[in-house]
Amino acid sequence: MSVLTAQKPPTRMHRMVWPVIGATLTVGAAFYIRAVDPNNGGYPFCPLKAVTGIDCPACGGLRCVHALMNGDIGTALDQNLLAVIALPLIVVWAVFALAARWRGDDLRPVRVGPDVDADGAAAVKANALRALWVGFIVVTVVFTVARNVPGVPFLPSGVG
Repeated sequence: MSVLTAQKPPTRMHRMVWPVIGATLTVGAAFYIRAVDPNNGGYPFCPLKAVTGIDCPACGGLRCVHALMNGDIGTALDQNLLAVIALPLIVVWAVFALAARWRGDDLRPVRVGPDVDADGAAAVKANALRALWVGFIVVTVVFTVARNVPGVPFLPSGVG
């Protein structure tokens, strides 16, 4: 006979260790990119661009972050328009995710199916998250195609 024991919820410190490490590494990487100009080399090249000549959605991203970190919005927009739009949204999402983790109500994947009660906020949250992911993928694909059409101004990464 097994005895079910209630698991103690993780402490705030345990909940926050990895998110804080991730945030610290991300901010550190941004400041490194600010200090070491990608326009002067020293960073890995994009394999897709090197092999096919096609700009991937991230092409120009390092130069975009460098320009943003130095306050040059125009250059950042010229390097990677999608990154300039997406990065502030990612920062806002990260702040909300860290706050939820701090409070202990971090968003865990919600199982929605015929055997699960799909009523209430959990199902709405799961559907909204799914819609956001689909939207993000569609926007990324459209951006990638558009930036590789010859003659479309302001979207190519400017490399190569």
